[in-house]
Amino acid sequence: KAMDKPMLLNGATIFGEKNGHLLGGGEKGPEVIMGLDTLQNMSAGANTQMLSVMNQILAIMDAYFPQFSNQSIVLDSGELVGGIANKMDSELFKLQTRKTRGW
Repeated sequence: KAMDKPMLLNGATIFGEKNGHLLGGGEKGPEVIMGLDTLQNMSAGANTQMLSVMNQILAIMDAYFPQFSNQSIVLDSGELVGGIANKMDSELFKLQTRKTRGW
């Protein structure tokens, strides 16, 4: 299959022909074209590695901080910290967007 091997396009690139018409693609910067199966396999490998590291971190925390396993982290209002997760995500997104745009 053509999409088993990812291709890197550096700017506009002709990469094939179909029915007498040239096939091309490319963005201003580098762009990778790959099949969905290849992307999913790459993502699965990266996620497996990340999960392994996170499990190691949790094991260390369990070993060195056992007192935290039975405690809840709450705000001054008594609400669990997870209650502000959506607002926190939104604000962090805004900060990242501003940083990316140089604001």
